[in-house]
Amino acid sequence: MKNNEILIKELSKIEAKIMQGIYEEDESPFIFINGVRLDEMLSKINGDFFGLYPSWQARGYGFVLEEAEKKYVLYKSGLDKGVQILPILLCPDDWDFFCTVILVEVIPSEDTVIWNRFGLDISEDRCKYDEEGNYLDKNDNVMIELFDKIQWYSEIKPFVFDRKEYENCIKIFDNWSKIYHEELAEINKKLNKKRKNKTLLNCEGDY
Repeated sequence: MKNNEILIKELSKIEAKIMQGIYEEDESPFIFINGVRLDEMLSKINGDFFGLYPSWQARGYGFVLEEAEKKYVLYKSGLDKGVQILPILLCPDDWDFFCTVILVEVIPSEDTVIWNRFGLDISEDRCKYDEEGNYLDKNDNVMIELFDKIQWYSEIKPFVFDRKEYENCIKIFDNWSKIYHEELAEINKKLNKKRKNKTLLNCEGDY
């Protein structure tokens, strides 16, 4: 019981806040730990990390991550598979695993989730696919560990989060991604309708 009491006192707060993008006007969710945006916190180690975007923005629908990479992030975000190495921050210019990738070692338990350490992917071979061009097999089991060389940083201490709060943070990203996808689909629908109407008008003008 005493150990649990000590652990509770050391809990950090993780939350998703919707804000204007660092390099764009559109709003999107970012990860905050104890009130500090994650990329800003890690920029103390390396200034180039400032402005990296959470991979959770692309878990389900979001930006233009390749489908295999979306599935990889989704799989690694699961808390029912034991300790995982999760790609948590990505370069917003590329949205893939070929540019800067910040990783975090995730240790889940019944009541908490620990982000034990952060690291930079320095793998020589970033493009590892199975025969079907997918990182997962048909049973959603990881076929290949993508990040075999990681430069771990000791400057950032481990963070212990309440599991429910952690899961709620992910849900905010998922809900935002769903809305983003629906809005994008509606915009495309309207554009296609305009194109169709314009085509009809041009055809009528030919007679």
